[in-house]
Amino acid sequence: MSAPRDWSIYDAADTLDAVSHRRADGRREMILRIEGMHCQNCVRHIQDALAPLTRSARVNLPTGTAELVWDERVARASQLFAAVERAGFTPEPLNPEPALRERQHERGAMLLRLGTAGLLGMQVMMLAATQYFIDAPLEPAIELLMRYAQWIMATPVLLYCAWPLLDSAARALRERRVNMDVPVSLGLLMAYAASCVNVLRGSGHVYFDSVTMFVFLLLVARWFEGQGRAEATKRLRTLAS
Repeated sequence: MSAPRDWSIYDAADTLDAVSHRRADGRREMILRIEGMHCQNCVRHIQDALAPLTRSARVNLPTGTAELVWDERVARASQLFAAVERAGFTPEPLNPEPALRERQHERGAMLLRLGTAGLLGMQVMMLAATQYFIDAPLEPAIELLMRYAQWIMATPVLLYCAWPLLDSAARALRERRVNMDVPVSLGLLMAYAASCVNVLRGSGHVYFDSVTMFVFLLLVARWFEGQGRAEATKRLRTLAS
């Protein structure tokens, strides 16, 4: 697990004024982009972490943001960032340019994973189709070769394309919480492991086609979710500025 970041830079007056503003009642208000939120359980964990430090913490799952109102006499800005980080998420002020570049890099990486999953998934499906649409039994050597080919192509889909899901699930378990990536990752790993065992045994069903297609469909959903969040964040950034 990586070491906690030093958030004290946000306690400096000039930096604090750049990422937040003082309301008429004297309290501070700030909008954060929260990386790693995927379900309402994530929202609850963030709100619970911020509740002791803030007057109001409104976490928005569709936009991936949190609107915070706090009293500087009760908590410093760095404490808010650290609380979100301890909950297992990555906070970023809404307006810095580095955050924009990071989000663009993430979208490019997601698109590459999506394309890889789609390409290899189609190949695995073509090989698996012989199990469903050809009545005549295949030669044992040919069937074994096709099983190994599916295994080879499904492995990068699971370990590379599905890595954001697996990493999110691992981080959630380290923080002793459960998000929606935990059951998804367990299902993928169990199906993959059972298929590997059956390939080595030379009998039984293999589910590499299900694994690859499920990863592909999940990445498609995440891609559209990310596009929606990017558009919503862009509008919020314009409003905040």
